[in-house]
Amino acid sequence: MSGELVSAYWAGKDLERVVERLEQFVAETSARIRRLEAEHNLDKRFLETEGAAELVIEVTNKVTLERDSEKRDLYAAILANTARLDADRSFYPTALKLLDALEPVHVEILRELLQEKEARKAPGGEQKTSAKNLALSLHLGELEDMRVGGLSEEVPEFFSTEIKGVAAWDQARGKVARYGGPRARSLIDAVQRWDEEIHDHVLYLAKEGLVVDPASARWTSINHLRVRLVEWLSEPEG
Repeated sequence: MSGELVSAYWAGKDLERVVERLEQFVAETSARIRRLEAEHNLDKRFLETEGAAELVIEVTNKVTLERDSEKRDLYAAILANTARLDADRSFYPTALKLLDALEPVHVEILRELLQEKEARKAPGGEQKTSAKNLALSLHLGELEDMRVGGLSEEVPEFFSTEIKGVAAWDQARGKVARYGGPRARSLIDAVQRWDEEIHDHVLYLAKEGLVVDPASARWTSINHLRVRLVEWLSEPEG
């Protein structure tokens, strides 16, 4: 009897998790659909088709098994983007397959690379892509938190409204080596860990065919596949 009670308990817990995941997914997808409708970019005819129903079933099955809430939101983005009037639905299977293989941090890295690409197009744009710069850009908020308590006085050139790149980082690291206290050293250690993690992530993205020439440490060639994937995982433009 006790075994049956335990089984019933865990079955109930599993059901609760599935319902919670589906509720989050439905809320996120619905919000994105409403934004498309407000932009007059919602293909209502497509939503009534059998093909659309099949897509909902396919993505919903993945969502019920996905533990990461951010990744469930990305599945919602893909599903909502199939309902755009200007959607190229032939890319949908590729986007879904890639998302299956990626984590949210990978998507953030791809977005950061695309932003750098756009920045380089602007007059005076600089080429700065590196694992170090990606780590600094993605963890800017944490860096700002770590400087509380006088840390910014130890490495004043390093902290600004935007990361100045590896050159500024090297200056900061040199100052910390000469004058820095324990808090400043903890910052240096943290960025070094982020650098190693980002490097591993970029190598993984290279294996998935989403970045080019990882061995060169430049990673500046943004291929068409990456651009389209990020578009499909992004918020509708309002």
